[in-house]
Amino acid sequence: MSKFLKDRGAFKEIKKVKVVEQYSPIVNYTNFELKDEDLKKMINCEKNILFHQQKSIEHLLSLSETLYEAQQILSNYKNGGFRNWFEEIGLKKDFVYMCLKRYNLYLNYENEKVMAIPEKMVKELSTPKIVLPKEQILEILESEKPVKKFEEIKNILSGDPTIYKNEISEAEIINDGEDEVRELEKELAKKYSQVKELQKEIKDIEYRLSILKNKVKTF
Repeated sequence: MSKFLKDRGAFKEIKKVKVVEQYSPIVNYTNFELKDEDLKKMINCEKNILFHQQKSIEHLLSLSETLYEAQQILSNYKNGGFRNWFEEIGLKKDFVYMCLKRYNLYLNYENEKVMAIPEKMVKELSTPKIVLPKEQILEILESEKPVKKFEEIKNILSGDPTIYKNEISEAEIINDGEDEVRELEKELAKKYSQVKELQKEIKDIEYRLSILKNKVKTF
């Protein structure tokens, strides 16, 4: 800008004006019959709760991402390293693996609302009995009541056999491997026990069958 124009005041300093957005409450407070002062306070409470709720979702996403990153690093080393690490920090196993499930869903659907849905729904989406297309999952996440929407869609589709996964599906991934090994060992021991019982029953049936055949021959 030339000194001449500046001295002449051809350009005036533009003041920045902060625009405050008007908050529209979600709750209908008419039936509460509140005084004006209390109504303002309640609307402010609602606004603060929703603000901090959104912040908690953002923080949970960051935490889940960090746990996922740590898991990926430690998966290159001995089994159990990741679990030992987060337990040293003071985190509980159920909480950590729920965070990882949420983050895996986030990677699949790129929607941070997976951080806000209930744990039961997270588990169902992680290992689904009914396979839903990505577009439908996103529709559920974006709905005002995701759980209700999810149940509605499941009920509608439950009669279609083509949407079910095979009974033997991929094992749920537990990346540090320790828990999965224990569970599979328990399942294997149970199957061996069942096989032994079946072998006993087979031998008993074969024995009784041989006796009956011998009796039949004598007649």
